[in-house]
Amino acid sequence: MLCDEVNKLYLTFALPIIQNFESLNAAFQATNPDPSKLFKELEDLRTFLLQKVYGNPNERKNPWTPADGKLGDKLEFDLKNSILAPEKKFDIKDRCQKFLVEAINQIDKRIDKTTMKMSYIKNLTPAICLSQVKPPFSNLPELGQLAKEENYDLQTVANQYDQLSMKTDWREKFPGSAITSDPVAFWTYVLYYENAAGEHCYRELATIAINSYCIPLSTAFVERVFSHVTNVKTKVRNKLHTSSLEAILRIRSHMFTNAICCQNFEVTDKMLRLFTSDMYKRKPTRAGEDPQPSTSSASSSNVSTATEEGEDCSIEEILSIDF
Repeated sequence: MLCDEVNKLYLTFALPIIQNFESLNAAFQATNPDPSKLFKELEDLRTFLLQKVYGNPNERKNPWTPADGKLGDKLEFDLKNSILAPEKKFDIKDRCQKFLVEAINQIDKRIDKTTMKMSYIKNLTPAICLSQVKPPFSNLPELGQLAKEENYDLQTVANQYDQLSMKTDWREKFPGSAITSDPVAFWTYVLYYENAAGEHCYRELATIAINSYCIPLSTAFVERVFSHVTNVKTKVRNKLHTSSLEAILRIRSHMFTNAICCQNFEVTDKMLRLFTSDMYKRKPTRAGEDPQPSTSSASSSNVSTATEEGEDCSIEEILSIDF
């Protein structure tokens, strides 16, 4: 089968197509992908396939016939030098074209009207939303809809959108006068930005932007968490409490996402003061219920301890990791 000339011709045709899909799939599995770039790459791949089948990507009528030779120069060259019968060559090209049509149909299922509405996210990148020629707020109905869902005043959000690039010089606000290209980091900074009166003057707009970037694009990150679960809760640690497991996963995910290595972890004085035996005592989950001791020495998200001021502090807070 591996030496069959027909199979070789099919693989010659399919290899570049499969490579395009694998590249796009890898982009969707990234930890923090840019949604606007992902949708653009998905649309570009569909356009590329439409051109191969129909010539004009905007009109799906009168596809190329297998005799037109639009399936790739390498395939056409190998077919020309092949000793196969003309009928067999025609059948190979016909099946290759049907493969492209099915690939287009599969992409269409993933680019529906809801997906296309996500294209507004590209206007929330720092490069565009801080530009003087950015699209007007009236051309972004998705932002208006999200403002209504959050019960925000539409005019307030529109004013914040307009003033973002005119009223504040963000180059002076970021360390080193370099505005980050990471949309989430940028909008997180904008969310907590205060004007001279101590007001969070962009809170509503920043909240909408951050919520937009929280929309999951794939299940890749969730699958990674399941992998972490199997690595943490092993047969030796099969009695690990659920809350302890959750705390460990939160810490691991935070360190992985932010590229933090445990070897570089620095213990603060506050941590040393709070690390006592009391931090393993669980708080009651229901009224009148006595605290239960931990089933594991691992850290727990529900485990708390009292600070010197009498405040409760979870182990995640002890570790000074902001979740």
